[in-house]
Amino acid sequence: MSRSIYLPRIQFSLVWLFAAVTAAAICALIARLCGWVESLGVGIAFVLAVVAVRVRGVPYATAIRRTAGILAALIVWGVGVDRSVYIERCARCHGDWVVQEYRLFGRAVWSKRHDDPDDALRLVAEDLGAPCPHELSRWHGWRYWGLVLPARPFHSGTIGLSGLGWYDNEKREIVRSLGRQHPELGVEFRDRVLINQDHAYWRKFCADLQALASAPAATSITAAPQLQALPEAAEPEIGRRAAMTIGY
Repeated sequence: MSRSIYLPRIQFSLVWLFAAVTAAAICALIARLCGWVESLGVGIAFVLAVVAVRVRGVPYATAIRRTAGILAALIVWGVGVDRSVYIERCARCHGDWVVQEYRLFGRAVWSKRHDDPDDALRLVAEDLGAPCPHELSRWHGWRYWGLVLPARPFHSGTIGLSGLGWYDNEKREIVRSLGRQHPELGVEFRDRVLINQDHAYWRKFCADLQALASAPAATSITAAPQLQALPEAAEPEIGRRAAMTIGY
């Protein structure tokens, strides 16, 4: 005796034709905005949703419908919701920022930006009153599909190393005082170090700041009369008052 094979009977109508065209348009839009993986996932989820709605009169129909519905929901969640981590880097101050986003089909619905606490160059510019005119680049470091599955893109390895924290609160107060007393120092620092990438100037600035911070407590920022006897040729082009103040 032959065994009957039950197949789902799907009757096409204008309603289902409209639904199919709409699903195709949505997949095409998702492919353009997000990528082919997300578009393919939504297409598969649509087919499973049709199975969950239309399957009738077959063995284990209830189990098939429930399984198809659950799979469709899981696929949409997996390709549509993710937690992404981006790395932003400034070409001028070489600062790094870690940006964490929760996204829905590639669009951030929540984000948080984490600063590098040991980014001395950026902090010195801010303390001098001349913040860096950032020139940022951004790249996608990690993505957790469905908030749990680490997959493309997923870069292993070290992104950046934190410094030794040499630019502490004591040195920040010294630099802030310099910025208040000599506003032109901040403008010159920004132009020479951040914009023109004068690394020799930056190294000299750091060395003199270290020396000034380790000097006896009696030597203040504004009380350094012995520096006024230095010949002008021994000073960098920083402005005479600011130069004598910081120890040039």
